[in-house]
Amino acid sequence: MGESSNLNIGGWGIVLFLILMFWWVGGNGGFGNRGGNMPPFAQSGCGVVSNCQVEKQEIIDTARTQYLVEQTARATQDATAAGISSINNKIDSYAVQDLRDKLAEARNQNMMLQNRLYSDNKFNELSRQNDAMFCNLKQEIASLACEVPKRPPYFAAGAFANNGGCCNGLNG
Repeated sequence: MGESSNLNIGGWGIVLFLILMFWWVGGNGGFGNRGGNMPPFAQSGCGVVSNCQVEKQEIIDTARTQYLVEQTARATQDATAAGISSINNKIDSYAVQDLRDKLAEARNQNMMLQNRLYSDNKFNELSRQNDAMFCNLKQEIASLACEVPKRPPYFAAGAFANNGGCCNGLNG
């Protein structure tokens, strides 16, 4: 009967082990003293923060965060408005430049048409002068044709023939 095992602790060893575990997990004084297990915000004393102070700090932090969010949103809105304004100004300047180009083109076309009108008037005036000159010249040539002596035909009897009544017998 005398065999005993060094690993066999027994029933009292397990009970003692469980009591030590409860004492160790329970902390600060064992079973009866629960004062050490209070959460830090419920304790009183030096360096301890109360519930009111925590709530007050949370309100301050929330207000600060809200203010920063509103400030960032305002800065973003201002930057967006400035960007849109810049784009609108560029679009307006391009539109103004386009209108200037169209105006210059219209002025050039107007000047070209005025020059053409002036040239056409001068051409028409010269054309009328030429027509009048040619008409006068034709009349003068026609009258000279009648007045210029023609070589009379020679007849055997030595008489001149009538030239057909062109100049009413002035040559003969």
